[in-house]
Amino acid sequence: MVAPFYWAAAGALAGCGLIGLITIGWPFLLAGAFLVLVGLILLRTKGVWALFVGFGGLPALVFPAAHIQRRQDDAEPVLRANGGPGALVAGAAEPGPVSVSCSFVPASYYVMFAVFAVVALFGVALGRLLRRTGRRAASS
Repeated sequence: MVAPFYWAAAGALAGCGLIGLITIGWPFLLAGAFLVLVGLILLRTKGVWALFVGFGGLPALVFPAAHIQRRQDDAEPVLRANGGPGALVAGAAEPGPVSVSCSFVPASYYVMFAVFAVVALFGVALGRLLRRTGRRAASS
């Protein structure tokens, strides 16, 4: 029962290391790769489908979370300058919620999200397929 969690953790480390490769990602990528090698030696392929779920799933969740946080960070200075969310903003007819969009998200951001999501979905499908056929790789 431990094998899928081990593989998911190894995949998540490697996946987050990959998206953070430009800054602090190298240690995470190397730790994930090391865990994969150790897992292949100790666990063989038991639960290896979870590697794909972890590798794609956690980075795929990081992208929308970062996008939402970026939107809030972009709106905050405008809201603060205008007296908060209920303040009257230039051009608004009456006080109420203010919607501010100040950031541009490049298309590559969405492509990376889609690629990681597809990898995670592949892992889920592989796990379900292996469980359905009763293969040893699906069990813990």
